[in-house]
Amino acid sequence: MRQEYEYEVPIEDAEVMLKTLCRRPLIEKTRHEVVHEGFVWHVDEFAGDNAGLVLAEIEMSHPGQQVLLPPWIGEEVTDDERYRNSSLVDEPQGSSRSSKSLLAP
Repeated sequence: MRQEYEYEVPIEDAEVMLKTLCRRPLIEKTRHEVVHEGFVWHVDEFAGDNAGLVLAEIEMSHPGQQVLLPPWIGEEVTDDERYRNSSLVDEPQGSSRSSKSLLAP
């Protein structure tokens, strides 16, 4: 379980944040939304140095909520630091790596 803050950021602020807060190279990914059993899964398909890596996450209302996993879900990597965006900059997990799935409450 992780804290998240979601709100609109003015474009000028976002540009400054990207230039000053984000380490290079930037993580490249395309997010897809997939509905399965009433839940919206966010499936990130990575590009660049992480090409070939696919992570899926779901937001649940509480940690103990029951979820029927789709058949395409792989290994649980929520607590694996290697799959955080900050880690993917320094140690890409793409190319020859197998697809992973992330279930994030």
